[in-house]
This record gives sequence, structure tokens and C-alpha cells, in this order.
Amino acid sequence: MVLHHFHFSLSTPLLQSCYRSSYSSSSRIHQGEQSASGLLAHEFIGKRKRHMKVSWLKIAAPAIAILAIHVESLSQDIKWVSAYYPYWREIPPSEIDFRVLTHVFDFAMGINPDGTLGYGGTPARQSELISAAHAHNKKVLISIGGAGSGPGWNGATAERTRAFFIHNIVAYVLANGYDGVDLDWEPVDNPIQWTRFVPQLRDSLKARNPKLMLTAFAVQGDQSNYSKLFSYFDQINVNSYEYAGPWPGWISWPSSPLYNGGQRFPGKFFWKKLPCVDDVIQEYLDSGIPKSKLAISTYWSAQVWKGGEGTPTGGVTSPRQSWTTPPAMVSDKPYSYMMDTWGDGQIQHYDSVTQTSYISIDNSGSADDVFISFDNELIQYKKVEYIRKKGLSGIFIWDFGGGYRPNKPAGQRDPQLQALRRAVAGEPPPLPDREKPAVSFSFPHNGSAISGVVKITVQATDNVGILNVKFQLDGNEIGRVSLLPPYGVTLNSWTIANGRHTLSVVAMDQSGNSSAAQIEITVDNRGPKPLFPEKVVYDDALKSPFMNTSWSAKATFDNPRPVKSGKYSLKVEYSSSGALDFLSGNWGAEVPISPEEFDSLKFDVYPTSQFTLTVAFYNDYLVETPLVPNCWNSISVPLRFNAPINRFYFLRNMQGETTCYFDNIRFTRN
Repeated sequence: MVLHHFHFSLSTPLLQSCYRSSYSSSSRIHQGEQSASGLLAHEFIGKRKRHMKVSWLKIAAPAIAILAIHVESLSQDIKWVSAYYPYWREIPPSEIDFRVLTHVFDFAMGINPDGTLGYGGTPARQSELISAAHAHNKKVLISIGGAGSGPGWNGATAERTRAFFIHNIVAYVLANGYDGVDLDWEPVDNPIQWTRFVPQLRDSLKARNPKLMLTAFAVQGDQSNYSKLFSYFDQINVNSYEYAGPWPGWISWPSSPLYNGGQRFPGKFFWKKLPCVDDVIQEYLDSGIPKSKLAISTYWSAQVWKGGEGTPTGGVTSPRQSWTTPPAMVSDKPYSYMMDTWGDGQIQHYDSVTQTSYISIDNSGSADDVFISFDNELIQYKKVEYIRKKGLSGIFIWDFGGGYRPNKPAGQRDPQLQALRRAVAGEPPPLPDREKPAVSFSFPHNGSAISGVVKITVQATDNVGILNVKFQLDGNEIGRVSLLPPYGVTLNSWTIANGRHTLSVVAMDQSGNSSAAQIEITVDNRGPKPLFPEKVVYDDALKSPFMNTSWSAKATFDNPRPVKSGKYSLKVEYSSSGALDFLSGNWGAEVPISPEEFDSLKFDVYPTSQFTLTVAFYNDYLVETPLVPNCWNSISVPLRFNAPINRFYFLRNMQGETTCYFDNIRFTRN
């Protein structure tokens, strides 16, 4: 994928709002470093398209594609809606609503320094995408380059290889039925070669077919490389996201702020305004590039800020927070993954100053606090409104597949795309919803006596949709948050004293409106408390029905020391990004593990080095826990999901090798 890494120094007297680019091949967000003057410098990253998952093949003219889209129904003031389509997202063409799209950029073709090209997708998917797009009368362009492609660009556009490089591009376009080329050199760090390459490529394309298009993805601070070449481009799509990070001297800030409201950096950099889309676009306009060539982006991924210390809420949970200990950040997480992992069941907030949406999760302590910046359905309207107000010509999507939610019912799988379609068509955003949901208990009934393990169920309905349902016993939250019908929670009454109790439920809708209901119940348990059996995964040996399905990790099940209890422990020798992985049952004959039966996964772990262990369940639910090295850590992971699972893993998402020991892995119920 493509990552945009932008570097700026707060020590230099920059008076513009966004900062000069500098190339970096890393996909990670860099912390501040010392500038030549000894003052703070920072990475301002507009990481548009993650790293490319491509092993480049040397080819002079093979095959690949992505959708290009042309819409007759577009409003005259919005001339294009272009979508970057990373091949690895695997959204089926049959699931794509092409109505609002005008162009799709097949992302991406890699560049070798010798002028040859390489693509990581399959010819079958390429052909399928091009055929589907053309069947809907949409244009398909091949996107070339991306983050980390600087060495390829510098070699391929050199005097000795430029003609060969251009020949390969044109041949590839013609051989595979593309409608043009999208250039992604981010940033352009060799202006002389770029200035010679662009006109020659344009002329070569037009000589073969005058209808072939040339577009570009342009990064912040790179306007000088387009101000004298804009006439050669049909579109200049300006990066408009991942404008922030937890770098020294910063505060928490949205990924894609349309405006900054005059907000300045804290402390000694008070003279510098925080970045925003409007300032970046104004720099492009001030350089002489006409509005008819420019577009901004809508971001269908997310920046996730996690943890940190010293904010009013402990960790970072909202925009404009300062910290004493910086939070961690995960960027370019697809919207679909973000919603499945954190977003479903959470209120989506709107910041009127920056015109951005975000999710705020304030957990106990600070380590699990979360601030998620992304473009929800409302922001599609706001960005179209901005384009019209500014007089720009288009909008583009990064990344199109990130907004697709295959696990949702038909009609609910592409909410951002549908909102964008309505906004472009001139429809107003939905009016605020003030209607509260309706909620009532189905079982038990008011005044009932219960004993043993009981499934509490409620009915909840709303005119827009239920966001979540939460249960409380005597004012204390119990069980998992219920996100989908049937809404319910399992209550083990043996953990509660006999007598009368108040059972309550709160249903919240997608607009943040809520309603509550409560009943009185009597717990009437008699006799001794029953024992709830555990489902043991490992205790001196791997237990049935579990199978070892680990990757990049060697598991030894009869390790004599160290041992937490019993005779043996499980020794795991991790390689880079390896995981201890277990399947319940066999392939094709899996044995489900139900969260109705068990509420926790417990285990002991002895790491020989310090790292954060990720425990995940192949359902987008994961828990990250820092480990203390060279001692036993006793871990309990709550199963906060509703559907049964049959596979889970313990991931060390780090480079290099290390050894770790596990013992007493089991599913339990309190």
C-alpha cells in the first residue's frame, strides 16, 4: 500500500499550515528527532495506503486493474468520485455499488529501478474488476508507485531508463484495457526527473489513445512539483488524511481535519497552527494550480490512538488532549476492522470545529483508553459540502475496500459509500434523531424467583437502530454488552446472594438516545454451589479437541522448566510476528466454544523479554496485555463477544526472536 510520510521541523519559521515532505520507506509512525538546530522535529505522516504487500515481479507489460468510475448522475459541481482499490481487500465486484463512482484506481503497480513493473494481485481478479467496472461504464486506471517506491521512481525516471519505463507503462495499459494511469510518487524527491517524465508519459499515452487519462496522488507540501505541470493531469488528488500522530510537541488531533479553528501547538511551538485540509488545499491554490484540477480525500480507514497518561481522562480519548506519557497509535486500520474491533456499540461523536467524527472510549485506568479518528457517514456530507464551498472538482476514497463490511446484512455493508452517494446527489444529511428506543424484559418477569444459570433476555427496538444493550444488577454492570438481537446476557445466580435484587437494562440507539427498564427479582438458590467445569486447552499436555495451528512459532508441549504447576509447561519459540495458535476440533469438523458457557480465557505466561501479547479469536475481538519479563504473569481475558468461536491465538507482533512459556490455558466460568 501507500504510506505518505511527511516531515517537518517546528524549529524552522514555517508560516504555512502543513509541512514539507521528506521520503521514508518505513510504514511506522516516527517519533520526533533532533533537527540540525537541535530543536524538535516531527514526522507529519499522511499515510494514505499502508505498505504494499507485493513481491515485485519484473514485467514489461502484464496485467492488473481497479475500477474507474464515471457517473452520469453526478452534480455538475462534483466532476469526479475516484476510488483507490487495493487488490488485497478482496471486495467482490458483485458487491460494489458503482453508481456514484467515476474512476477506480487499481492499487497498485510497483516500480523497479530498471524501469520494469511489478504487481502483487492476480490476473483473474484484475480481469474481473476491469470487466465489472466497464460493464457499468466506469473508467479504470492503474495506480503506479506508493509509499516506499521512491528508489524505484528515481531509477526508472532517470535519463537512461525513462523511455523504457514509459514504454512499459503504456504497453501495460493497452494490453490490459485500462483507461489511464495514476501516478503515486510521494513525495516527489527528484523534481528535475519528474518534470521531464510527466510530459513524456502524457504524450505517449495520448499518441496511442487520446482518451487515456493521467492523474496523480499529491502529498502535503508538494505543490511546487505540480504548479508547472498541472495541465498534463486530468486529476490532482491531494492527500487529506493521517495529519496527526503522538509525536513530541503534539496534542491528540483528528486524522483528516477540514479546519483547525485557529488551534495552535502547545508550549514553545505556540506560534504554529495545527495542520488541516483547508490550509493544504490553499497552498496548492496559491501555487497557481486551478480548482478544476483538485480533489480532497475521504478516509475509509482509521487512526487509533491508545493509552498514554496525563490527560484529563487518564489516556487519550478525544481531540486536543495533551499527555505526559505519549499514547500508542495504529494507523490505516480499515473502517470495517475498526468498527468490528472497537466501534460497534460506541457513540460516534462530531467535532464541529474540525468537522470530523471520532469514537471515545474511556476505560478504567489509562492503558485501554482509545481515541479513534475516522470519516463516518456524516463526514461524507461535510467533505462534499467543503468541495462545493471551495469550488474544487472532486473527491477520492482511500481505501475503497476498507469501507466494506461483509459480515453485515445486505444493504448495510457500505454505509460510507451510500452516504457519499446521497451527498454528491445533493441530498441533505439526515435530521438529528431524537426518538428514544423502546426496551422491555422478556425473561424473567418482574417479581420472579430465579436460581442457577439463567439467560436474561429483552426486546429492544428503535426507529433508526439499536447501538447496544447493557445490563446491570443492583447498579453494577453484568455480562457482555449486547450488540445484536436477540439481546440478552447469562446470569449465574450462584455468584449473587439470595434475596431481592434489581435487574435493569439500558438500550441506546445509534444517535445516542437511550431508554431503561428495570424489574425486581428474587435469587433463591438452595443446596451446595455447583462446580462449573473448565475447558482445558493445555495442562502438562495439549488436550482434546485442540490442535496446534501456530505460525512463525515453534511449540514444545513437554518443556520441564520453568513450570507454573504440574510437570510440564508449553515452550514457544517466537519468530517475527509469530503466534501460538489453537484450533478447537479439526479442519472442517470444528468444535465451537460458546461464550454462553465460558466467560473467560485464563492462562499463565512466562516471557523471557518484555513485549505486549495480543490474544485474539478470529472474530475481530482482541485483547492486548503488556507482559512482565522473567516471571509468571497470570492473565484472564474476558470473552466479550456473543457468537461461538473455534480458533484463537497468542500473538507477539514484533520483529526478531524470543522464547515464552505458557501453562494452565483454559476456558472458565466464574
